[in-house]
Amino acid sequence: MLHRLLVVTFFTLGFNHILIYAPAIAFLLSFIIYDGQQIKLNIKPRYLALLSLSVTYLGVCYFSEYYTFSEPYKPFIKIVVGLVLLTYSTISLTKKDNITLLIAYFIGVLLNVGAIMVFNIFIQRGGYGALRSVFTEGVENSPIFSNLIALCVAFFIPFAIFFKKKWIYLLTYSVLLLIYIYFGIFLKAKAFVIILGLALILFPLVFEAKAFNKKIYILIYLTIGSFFFLLIENTKIGHALIYRFENFSGTRIELLKDGFIKLKSYPLGGFSPNQSIVKLPWFHNIFLDTARLSGFFGLPLFLLIISFTLYSSPFPKKNFNKLPMWTWLFSFILMQQEVIIEGSHILLFIFLMSSFLMIIPEAVGEDRS
Repeated sequence: MLHRLLVVTFFTLGFNHILIYAPAIAFLLSFIIYDGQQIKLNIKPRYLALLSLSVTYLGVCYFSEYYTFSEPYKPFIKIVVGLVLLTYSTISLTKKDNITLLIAYFIGVLLNVGAIMVFNIFIQRGGYGALRSVFTEGVENSPIFSNLIALCVAFFIPFAIFFKKKWIYLLTYSVLLLIYIYFGIFLKAKAFVIILGLALILFPLVFEAKAFNKKIYILIYLTIGSFFFLLIENTKIGHALIYRFENFSGTRIELLKDGFIKLKSYPLGGFSPNQSIVKLPWFHNIFLDTARLSGFFGLPLFLLIISFTLYSSPFPKKNFNKLPMWTWLFSFILMQQEVIIEGSHILLFIFLMSSFLMIIPEAVGEDRS
């Protein structure tokens, strides 16, 4: 019962709207309080250590005097509540059950983003730069959604392994994959194209080659390849995407140089990009934006979270479940080119969630900490 309630809760969290996930969290907490004595906890220091590091890091960033927006407590509480529930799950359930929470969360994100994209393509006619929200009348920054689409597509690409035996499942899966690829290109997202390319290249390398067959390669690779060819060669969206790639590298490199130079002079944070490079207060990089907000308080904490995760993970054992690592890798890559703390905080939550799942031992009694 606990596992089912957690699956529903994390599924609703994926929609990122309080009216959807608040009732699920309230029902889950009621069950835990009422039935708590019957739930056996297996507390390990590694989970509490990672939770403490994560909450402290989030606190020094979100409650920094240099935080740009008002109400920083909203994303802070949202992420912390999710991490607390995940910590409770890691000490209560098996790793396999915990990974289903990650899948449920991604399904929620996928449905939410899909609804927003359909709403903007066919109803509101939104597009690059601004998307209309389905639940409110507000305008959302499109890179937030293009990054989530990129991560969702990368996350679900390995699932082709499970559909290889039946054409109908593989065909349905490929059609859905194709739809979300269109969503990503509709937003003219550079990061989406890069992440998709990396996922297709790393997919057969990270996951065992024996799990594949010709159906997967023929149906997925050729479908995606032909779709890209037709879209880029024959539509304005494709030409706009090529234009954005041609004008991409210079500004990003200048931003990184500017940020690392200023990092030495502002150990407590408070610096911002040179306005001649970009007229925005962010560096579009998780490391530099963390340093901008919290200086040498938050940056070492973030590095410690990464180090602790990699050290405590059972990788590279043969029975190591690769899905959390796969998610961790691509969320980490996306955080290097986007505003995260003050923008795509869902990516940060997915990164931290993957970190928790990575440190859960594969076998009972295995504990490197």
